Amino acid sequence: MNPHFHIRMIRSYIPDHQAQQIKEKFEDAGFLTSLSTQISTGGLESTYLLLSDGLLELSSVKNENLWSEQYGNHAPFRKSPRPFMVGFGSDGLEDENASQSGQGLELPRSPKAAYTYKTQSDQTPGVEAWVFHYDPETLENETSKLRMGDNSIFSVGGLLFCIAEPAQAQEKWKTWLSEKGLICVEKDRNLLIDKQCLEFVDANQYEELFKTPWKTISHTSGHLGAIVFYAKDLDRSFHYLSNAGFSIATRNKKRLWIKPDKSTGIAMIIEKMHPKDY
Repeated sequence: MNPHFHIRMIRSYIPDHQAQQIKEKFEDAGFLTSLSTQISTGGLESTYLLLSDGLLELSSVKNENLWSEQYGNHAPFRKSPRPFMVGFGSDGLEDENASQSGQGLELPRSPKAAYTYKTQSDQTPGVEAWVFHYDPETLENETSKLRMGDNSIFSVGGLLFCIAEPAQAQEKWKTWLSEKGLICVEKDRNLLIDKQCLEFVDANQYEELFKTPWKTISHTSGHLGAIVFYAKDLDRSFHYLSNAGFSIATRNKKRLWIKPDKSTGIAMIIEKMHPKDY
């Protein structure tokens, strides 16, 4: 049986003391949001964009000592915000060393994972990747919920990596996922895993898509170029995002390409999909 696999969480830092302003911008763009005022064990306060089967976490630092102790290696992403950490939910990506990996991350508004573990960077190049392992029944109940904002966006559909050697990165991801028992379909520069995709481009291809140069960052986890979201109605997404101040790079009948947001570093690809087909 093919294990279930989906993108459970994505983290990006945001400028300190701008949480409310950024929350309001994403609300104006039609996203469902939630602000957690509880400071995490790593000294973070986070705003969450809520989606059907996961969330996008926008974090600011509220306790410097706690943050430095747990997340000091994230300093480049605090200085130049962009998404860099991804958590995958699964009922089948077991790891024999998971018991030594600690409890890792915990997600709000979500059932507690049986365990979590961090992957090796050479297995999943471009991001800091975590796996949240759930029992099948818990995962099925959690992913059957539909959360759709006014912009008609309801799920994370995939990730786009901007990396110097896209083909090599794609092959490493394919090897890791295949070893875990997942069926990966290769299509051009993409890996399709069930209803989600991993896309790989170089800096020139990125600039062609987003009409802006790729800004490199000196960190192995600094290659997440954009988040793919699924939306029921592209015209509705275009209306809300553009009115909220997000810059549209280009569009066609199936996709919108959104330039990186100045405060969060988040670039988006909005792809048309009906929830019943997801």
